[in-house]
Amino acid sequence: PEPQDGTLMSRMAKDQSIPLDSDTFESGVRQFDENMREILSSAKSHGVPVILGTLVNNLRDQPPFIGDPRDNSPSANSVYREAQKALGARNRIVADSLFRLAKDLDLLRFRAPEAMNRMIKRLGSEYDAAVVDFDSLFADRSPDGIVGNNLMTDHLHPTLEGYRLMGTGYLWAMRVHRLLPSCASRKLSDDSLDILTKRSFAMSRLDTILGLYRIALLKNDWPYVKKQERRPISDVLQPADAIERAAFNVVTDEESWEAAHRSIAAWHLSQGNYDGFLREMKVLISQFPVIVEYYDYVANELMKVERHDEAHELLIRRHALQPSQFTSKWLGIIQLSRGEVREAIGYLEASLQSGRTDAQTLFNLAGAYSLLKDYPRALSIIQECLSRDPQFPDAADLRAQLLRATGS
Repeated sequence: PEPQDGTLMSRMAKDQSIPLDSDTFESGVRQFDENMREILSSAKSHGVPVILGTLVNNLRDQPPFIGDPRDNSPSANSVYREAQKALGARNRIVADSLFRLAKDLDLLRFRAPEAMNRMIKRLGSEYDAAVVDFDSLFADRSPDGIVGNNLMTDHLHPTLEGYRLMGTGYLWAMRVHRLLPSCASRKLSDDSLDILTKRSFAMSRLDTILGLYRIALLKNDWPYVKKQERRPISDVLQPADAIERAAFNVVTDEESWEAAHRSIAAWHLSQGNYDGFLREMKVLISQFPVIVEYYDYVANELMKVERHDEAHELLIRRHALQPSQFTSKWLGIIQLSRGEVREAIGYLEASLQSGRTDAQTLFNLAGAYSLLKDYPRALSIIQECLSRDPQFPDAADLRAQLLRATGS
C-alpha cells in the first residue's frame, strides 16, 4: 500500500515561493513577533517564567528546496554550492555564513530565517526571559561547527541525540535561573542525569527502524522530490528481517505500533532472547504505564528463568499501581530469596488475604516463619500447604523438620 496522497507536509503546504524581504516574508516575520509578544506578555503578567530557545536548521546537508534566482538576488542553489566549496577549503566561517544565506534565500520557507533568531534574543531581553542559544549549542557539537545530518533527521527536526541536547540546554537554563525545586537542584549533576536518562530511556531497534522508515517516506515526497518522481514504497523500503517487517507493517498501517511491539516481544521470547523481550515490553510499559497486564506478563516470564532482580523492579511498580495476589506472592518470594524475611512475610500474608491461597505461597510463608524460629506458626502453615498439595516439592521435608523443632 502507498501513503495516501503523499505526506501531510506535501498536502498542506501553500505559498511555496516566498522571496527574502518580500512583503509576504516581512508579514510572516511580523506575525511571529506579534504572536511571541502576546505569549510573553501573558506569561509575564501571570508570573510564569519562560525559557526561549533559538531555532536550529540543517545547514550543511540540506540543499535549498526551491533555489531559483529571483529579481536581483543570487540563487540559493549557487550560494549553497559556494558554501560547500568554502567548507571544502576549510574556510569554516565563510562556509557557515554562506550556508545560512542559502537557507534564507531558499524560496520555500520550511526553515526559519536568521531574522527569527535575532528576534528571539531581542524578545528574551525585552521580557526578561531566559534564552538558550540552541543554534550555537548544536553548532558546537557539529563537525566544522556547521549543523547537518549529524543532529538533524531532515531539514529541521533533531535526531534523538539532538533532542537530548535540547533537554540538556533547557535543564541548564532552569538551574541557572533557579527554576528547579531545591531538592532537584542538588541531588544529581547534569552528567549523572544525562547518564540516567540514556539508561532508562525505553527504545528498541523496532523504534529506530520505524523512525528511519518514516524519514525515508518523508523524503520520498515533495519538497524533497517532485510528486511525479515519487518511487513506490516497495522500492523505498525493503525489510530484511522480522523487526524490519514489523516496522514496514506499521508505516503501511497494516499493524498498530502497540501490536508490532507485542509481536516482536513474543518473537524474542520464542527465540529465548530475554533481553530483547524485556526491551520491547519496557517500551510498551513506558508508553502505557497503567496497563497492569503488561507488568504481570513480563514478570511471570522473567521469574520462569530466575531473572529475579528484573522481575522485582517491575513487580514493585505494578504493586504500587494495583496490589494483587500475584504481585504480593512474587514480591514475597523474591524478598525471601534475598534474606529479607520480615518484608517477605508482609507480602506473602497480603497474598493470602487477597482471597486465593496456593501451595507455593504457603510453602514460602512457612519457610519465612521457620527462619524467624516461629516454628508453631510455620508448622501450621506447612500443614495447610500439604493439605492443598500433598506432593508439593520439599513440603514434606520442611514439615518433618518443623515437627522435630516443636517436639511434636
